[in-house]
Amino acid sequence: HPPHPSTNSADNYHHPLSPRSSYEPEPLPPGVEELDWYHDTLDRHVATTLLLNNAVEGTYLLRLSSSKPGLFSLSVRFKDSVKHFPLQWDGTLLRFGAATFASFPEFADHLYNQPMIGGDTGKPVTLKHPYPRHIDENPYYEHLKIHAMWNLPTGPSTHTTAAGFEVLPLTTKEGFLTKRGRIKTNWKTRWFVLHQHQLKYFKEQGDKTPIRTLDLNKLQSVDWTNLFDRQHCFRLVFPHRTYYMYSQSSPESEEWIRLLTWQVTKLRGSITALEQSIQPSGSFNNESYTSVRN
Repeated sequence: HPPHPSTNSADNYHHPLSPRSSYEPEPLPPGVEELDWYHDTLDRHVATTLLLNNAVEGTYLLRLSSSKPGLFSLSVRFKDSVKHFPLQWDGTLLRFGAATFASFPEFADHLYNQPMIGGDTGKPVTLKHPYPRHIDENPYYEHLKIHAMWNLPTGPSTHTTAAGFEVLPLTTKEGFLTKRGRIKTNWKTRWFVLHQHQLKYFKEQGDKTPIRTLDLNKLQSVDWTNLFDRQHCFRLVFPHRTYYMYSQSSPESEEWIRLLTWQVTKLRGSITALEQSIQPSGSFNNESYTSVRN
């Protein structure tokens, strides 16, 4: 059987009508379309938005990847984030992590038993709620009363995104980090939530009001630091303050650094190769982070 695919492969989605699609869709494996929580070509961004705004922890859905034949993704709602896990169908077996299943219905039976699921980092979650593909909707429409235009354009007509508006990349992550205080300089564990251009931290997991909300548009740099005798410690440099924090493992801190750097780079329109930012050994390459410094 082919090797287990990388996690990133499941999310290189291109719309089937896009010229970037590199292959003709193959017939779906038996039993997939019968699953009412299979969402076909729903992409990563839309799946994340859907689960964040209209689902609870433990909700999941299955979607197809158009980047590679036979590759699917299970999108799962965690407390304050959404994670995407790859599934590989090789024509005979369905591979999901270290487990194999003879068919998608068998995999569905497994999920209906509410197993726990987790990635390399963060806390696992129990799969409880399949998100249905078809939901009853209000059939009524609003009557159009006003349709006016001022400052008529003088140039050719375009259908590009309106000036001054940009759809933000949707990156989510949640977890505990131990943060150094600014005044007392003691270390306290807080619950952090990354969502779009904001990084919030709370006193306790489940709190509704954050202690502080950090605007990532103002983030100047993010990198490892050995300034304190703390393992897996990294820092976030803002104009008003530098935040020092660490997680319980090097992979967890690497993921925070990688996601924060990716998000800020996207916000600033950079094309830096982020995959070279973190060395395999966990060391940090400062030069590769120049794109997120003012």
